This record gives sequence, structure tokens and C-alpha cells, in this order.
Amino acid sequence: MLVKCSCQACRGHLEFDAVDAGSSVACPHCGAETVLSLQKSVSKPTVTSVAEQSANKPMIVIALNRIQFAAVCVVLVVLLCFASLGIINLLSASHNKSELPNSKSESPSMSGNVQKPEPPAYIHRVVGSMAGMDGVKLYVILHDSKDKETAANGKITIELYDNYTDSNYNDKLNHFKTKIFEIKINDFKDADYGLWSAYMWVSPRIKFNGYVPKSKYGEADVTFICQDGTKLSGVYSALQLTP
Repeated sequence: MLVKCSCQACRGHLEFDAVDAGSSVACPHCGAETVLSLQKSVSKPTVTSVAEQSANKPMIVIALNRIQFAAVCVVLVVLLCFASLGIINLLSASHNKSELPNSKSESPSMSGNVQKPEPPAYIHRVVGSMAGMDGVKLYVILHDSKDKETAANGKITIELYDNYTDSNYNDKLNHFKTKIFEIKINDFKDADYGLWSAYMWVSPRIKFNGYVPKSKYGEADVTFICQDGTKLSGVYSALQLTP
């Protein structure tokens, strides 16, 4: 019976009769002496390097890995941006809570609807702004004896002054307008002025009625007379009269 084996030197295929197994012969391929064997040849395992494995990996898998890495980077950047915005908003909110000038009391105002107003003890703040080219509006905040925002029935008298310097360089305070308002508790409301809000009375537009201010800024003196005759006073010395 004919069988086959491989040359021990060149691995060339040899065919021989089974009865000659174990004999030594010269390999017809390479000429080297080899033993005829009936044992099956054991092939060496193929070792594939990491570089070859990476090279044999499908390109679509490599592309997917890169896309996943890029997606993670984008998510991290977005989270960092939101965190930065949160810090900026906190800093901005803290800045907007700074105290305004012309306050008789440095205690903070408590915004919100006053359900049971206590009698006012003083005018906490008076501020104003231009209302058109020939008028102004005033904002008046009352506080009670506990330094809380409050409201009351009464009468408010507003005196407007033009603060200017004459030709002799003398400072002048020229009175040019008086306005009186009868107000009720319900006239006090939550209102905004600039970056802050408070429970206050906001005047209607006070017109100049033809008067032309001689300076950009003037003064507003405010007197509030309660129903029991209590007289409260406040002043705003930075009232803008012209653009």
C-alpha cells in the first residue's frame, strides 16, 4: 500500500510503500537524507502579531471606534460649556444684588406683595428717570419701623429742581415744578427699576410744561404725609432731566 509523508529537510511530499516505513532515503526534491515515516506531520501554529491583527481588522470597525471617541469628546466639551455658563450666571446674579445709592437704611429691601402693611416710618429710597424729552418718573419706597417695605394712604408732594452753575460759577438750585398726588395703599405695587425690583409707588409722568432745564441733572425732593399727619421726607439728587 502506498502512503505519503514529508521530507524532514524541505517538507517536500514523498510517496512510498508502507512496508518501507522507517527506512532512510535521499529526498528526490532536495537530496537530503530523510526517514520515511507513517506519522502525520504536526504543523506549527501560526502566530499573528498585534500589528497584523490590527491590519487585518475590518476598516469599518476602525472607523466606528474613531466615531465613538469623537462623540465622547463632543459630550465632554458640551458639559464643560454648561458648567462654565452656570458659574457665570451665579457671578452675574451676585453682582446684580449690590446696594443702590441714596438709601436711608442699608438693610436690604424685601420684595413681594405686602399683605398687611405696617405704618411707614421713613422713605427708604427715592429714584427717578427721564420719561420722554420733557418729563420724569419717580419711584418711592416706604419702610416701616422694622425696615420692611410697606404702603400707606397719604399725600405725596414732589418738588423738582434744576441744578446748574451760573455765569459767575455759582451753583444754583432752581425750583421749577411742584406736583401733588393723593395715593392709596393699592397704588403701591411690585415694580422693576433697572436691575432691581421692590414694592413701591411709581409716579405718573411729570411733565416740565415748557421749562427747558439748564443742566443735565437735577434734584427731586419728596414729602409723604400719612393720614395721621406723620411727615416723611426723601430726596434724589441725581435726577436726569435731559438726554
